[in-house]
Amino acid sequence: MSEPTTSPGAALSAEAVRSIETMYRAFTEKNPDLLDEAVTPDWRDIPLAPGQGPGPGGLKGLIPGFLKAFPDLKITIHEIVGSAGRAGVRAEITGTHEGEWFGVPPTGKAVRIPLHEFHHLKDGRITHTWHLEDWLGWLTQVGAWPAAEGRTMKATSILGHGAAPAVAEVPVPEPGPGQVLVRVAAASVNPLDLKLQGGQMRGFFDLEFPYIAGTDLAGTVERAGRAAGRWRRGDAVVARLDPIVGGALAEFAVVPADQLVAVPAGVRLDDAAGAPTAAGTAWQALFEVAGLGRGQAALIHGGAGGVGGFAIQLAKHAGARVVATASGTGIELARSLGADEVIDYKAEDFAARVSGVDVVLDTIGGDTQRRSFGVLRPGGMLVSTVAPPDEATAKAHGVAATFVFHRSDAGRLAKVVDQIAAGHLRVVVARRVPLADVGDAFEHQASAARGKIIVTMG
Repeated sequence: MSEPTTSPGAALSAEAVRSIETMYRAFTEKNPDLLDEAVTPDWRDIPLAPGQGPGPGGLKGLIPGFLKAFPDLKITIHEIVGSAGRAGVRAEITGTHEGEWFGVPPTGKAVRIPLHEFHHLKDGRITHTWHLEDWLGWLTQVGAWPAAEGRTMKATSILGHGAAPAVAEVPVPEPGPGQVLVRVAAASVNPLDLKLQGGQMRGFFDLEFPYIAGTDLAGTVERAGRAAGRWRRGDAVVARLDPIVGGALAEFAVVPADQLVAVPAGVRLDDAAGAPTAAGTAWQALFEVAGLGRGQAALIHGGAGGVGGFAIQLAKHAGARVVATASGTGIELARSLGADEVIDYKAEDFAARVSGVDVVLDTIGGDTQRRSFGVLRPGGMLVSTVAPPDEATAKAHGVAATFVFHRSDAGRLAKVVDQIAAGHLRVVVARRVPLADVGDAFEHQASAARGKIIVTMG
């Protein structure tokens, strides 16, 4: 707490100033009992907070919740002015919104709240407090206040195939029937985003330019359109958008209500944003397509990548034995995610080390895919997320092979989020990048980053 300024000729006693400082120290030092030294037994807070009673005991009950919402809370006193028996305080609250506060789910955003309070004192202790915090400003900072009509937002705009992504000022979209406007807290960049930008997916995804990039997002409900179901303002949510529509790498996005999944308390929104495409693809490939189960064995290529890292964890939790390929620092990462065996593909031939597995998850393609047929048991399955396997080669080896094209599914995403909430699935974040530097996020993704690239809006 900084040294406060007192007005020239102030008639406040040193004891009164000490009581005022002690009142705020009760919060910053996480010591509610300090209030007994600062306020009188019949002290009144005007207005009372919801659920608050009079006296120091009433205020003590609010401190734990306040500190849970803002664990790094700081209160800086800028000025104390007053005369005998009266004092005014100009201060500032700062902290990171990490817990629910007055019904607003945690956002992970840094907030700054101006604070003006007026105190009556008797015999050096506070008898009454009138407080004027800028709670509207706080609600705006964490995204819990509705956007004004006609408001603009910052978004990642791509003007054409091959054009660099750039931050542009565009109108905030309006939710239609069955849609929800989400204030985006974080979004992730996927290999698909680079392919859409570069034009490699022409014919599969016909984009309209300027195109707002991004499919994976997490945030809070801002406003719901008609027939939008159970969603209410402030709900923490995660979703995957249709790649043709895009729109995740922006401050606001419109999402079909039936594609939203609730984010449980305790799951960070920027972690949730890293899951929809990569974890959803791994789940779809392993369980819905390959039917991987307990007691089986899986070879996962690219174990340090986005899909591969999730696949290791999901397969291991399902009771399978997991072998992964990786290189460099990715070897230790794959081990830390639960792989029973990790093969350095740059130093060893995985095909000479592995045999008789039930499932191969191919995230690499090319020669890696061709040599993977030989490590499967008869009747096993190769599932590729990058290129359709050769059917004749699969038949010659007596195995099945298929290409997985990831499709959004809210039910699947809900299962993934439940795994994260239960601690069975970790989102490995390679880098967090602010929206202003979204071009860097695309460059990091192009460099085959290990883990997820998260773009934050706050």
